[in-house]
Amino acid sequence: MPPLPPFRGEMLIAAILCLSLQAPAQPRHDPVPEGLRYLVVHQADDGSWGAPPPACTCRPAGSAASREGDLESTAWAIVSLMGSGYQETSDKELSGRDVGKVLRTALDWLVSKQDKDGVFNRNDPVANALAALALMDAYGYTLKRKEPAVRAYAWVEKAEFPTVLGRIRQGMVIESGKMAEIGQGHDEKLLALAKSLEKEEGDVPKWGSLLLKEFGVPYKDKRGRPRMGVPEVEPLKLSPETLNVFVTATHLRSDLEPWHDWYLKMKEALARCQRSEAKTCESGSWDGESFRDRLRATAIHCWTLDHRCPYSDSRWRKK
Repeated sequence: MPPLPPFRGEMLIAAILCLSLQAPAQPRHDPVPEGLRYLVVHQADDGSWGAPPPACTCRPAGSAASREGDLESTAWAIVSLMGSGYQETSDKELSGRDVGKVLRTALDWLVSKQDKDGVFNRNDPVANALAALALMDAYGYTLKRKEPAVRAYAWVEKAEFPTVLGRIRQGMVIESGKMAEIGQGHDEKLLALAKSLEKEEGDVPKWGSLLLKEFGVPYKDKRGRPRMGVPEVEPLKLSPETLNVFVTATHLRSDLEPWHDWYLKMKEALARCQRSEAKTCESGSWDGESFRDRLRATAIHCWTLDHRCPYSDSRWRKK
């Protein structure tokens, strides 16, 4: 029996909301497909993301934009596409691009950056954790690329992450390992990471701790767990990844109906912030200060909006 896919409520975090979450209005489109289309047409020929393709005219790409793809942008794009149900075995198209091929070339590029110890970039352990998550997702869904996924998991599991973000991403990888049956002692490690985050000040470690605690409790023990209301937040001040962590943690811990109502308002607000000008290069994206920021904001928003909420809603179905 194949392993279960990694729990989609993991990872961890959503660009600045341009409008208030109050007074929801029906957007003209579901923002996720538009964001994914932006991503696939901005993939470089080598399979990576992070550098604007030759034909790109996105603002604010600028002349100073890097001409090489980077680990973090590529991993976010992979995670986002797989979070929407696409795999390297898919035979579907987006904007005339074969999404299966898009993911195959992206995963090939990712694996090409990995050394024998499972490390992608020794100078950036936090990006390593995200790249490991992308490989764990790929293996969990398709049973492909097991060897590089196992090596990536082994390094992340043992690494020391001094930053809050690093420990949250580490917890996501460990949760993916649990779901894919890679590694051992997952719950103990997750609860230890959650406890370490409790010692930090601020909302992000608080939400991250709640998330990892939920991951670390065996499913059979989750019945009857006390629920929490959706706490008030100031989403205008949250980065894309921070909002992702908040949405995931509160989804797992909050009463479903109130959370779902809040989620739909957030989705509507984000849809209004999405670039939608016809025939412009950045159509479907969310703004960032640089080209890479735009790519990452778009990928993270798509991941947050597409699979954080398992409930369907008729307002988001095409007529």
